Amino acid sequence: MKFSRIKKIELGIIFSLILIFQLNYVAASEIGINYEEKDYAIVSINLNIYQNITSLPKIQIEIDDENFPGLKNAFEDAIRKKASNAVTDDIDLSLIQNENWINVSGTLKVFNITDKERDLLKINFAWKSFKVEDELAAGNVSFNKIGLYQLNNLIEKYSESETVEFYSPFYTPISYEKAAKLLGNATILDFEQLEEPLERWGKSFNQNSLKSEWNMEPRQKLYLRIEVVEQNITKIYLIQDSIDAKVSVPYIAYANTDLVILEASSGEREFYMLASIIVLAIAGISGLIISRKFR
Repeated sequence: MKFSRIKKIELGIIFSLILIFQLNYVAASEIGINYEEKDYAIVSINLNIYQNITSLPKIQIEIDDENFPGLKNAFEDAIRKKASNAVTDDIDLSLIQNENWINVSGTLKVFNITDKERDLLKINFAWKSFKVEDELAAGNVSFNKIGLYQLNNLIEKYSESETVEFYSPFYTPISYEKAAKLLGNATILDFEQLEEPLERWGKSFNQNSLKSEWNMEPRQKLYLRIEVVEQNITKIYLIQDSIDAKVSVPYIAYANTDLVILEASSGEREFYMLASIIVLAIAGISGLIISRKFR
């Protein structure tokens, strides 16, 4: 059965929308940045890349500062491009890879991102869009430059084929050369999609945790669709990664570009208010007792 080009595009759109819908809601990458009152931010990442071009070998690797000495410098160098005094510590990551998925997850702490002026605490989140440039490879596996390692040469066999079409993003046709470059540059520890200032993100106040939160809706990081015609059957292959993000800080705060401002003395003020009430109560009770003694 042969389809017209328009019909083919319509069927492709329906198929891809279904697949994209499922991927966005099942396995979108996530990054959470939670500023603690101890003057550091905890960064939690859960990053997923899906592909159905090949069957990847199953791998699981634990990564930290001890078994990968270059890890701290790789993150610190990337973050310092946006916040020059920042310091990273307690980096703990894992790589899990199976047939269709590559997952990198874990946590790290970022220090020296605050500035206190009188009663105001200013927290710099400009570094949230950092990109780690190091390969961070162990043997033939990388937990960052996956385009150079795990996904390398996946589409090379289509370089001279006349029955293959490449698209990115979505239904924008591209050449084989552009597709190969896009795939080769695939970097999982890339958060440049978070570049938009926090003040433009959706903001809310979480009454349970008593924190101000900024949320970024899912955005596409990597998208490459390949349509291959084989024996009059069109096969669709997809490589995709999308990401959403959340930044949270204690108490009521507001953002000016990427600078979050809150009252630095919020906790102290509550303490002194409570102490003042207790002192006044003790003074009142003491006065009452003394006045009764002299009646």
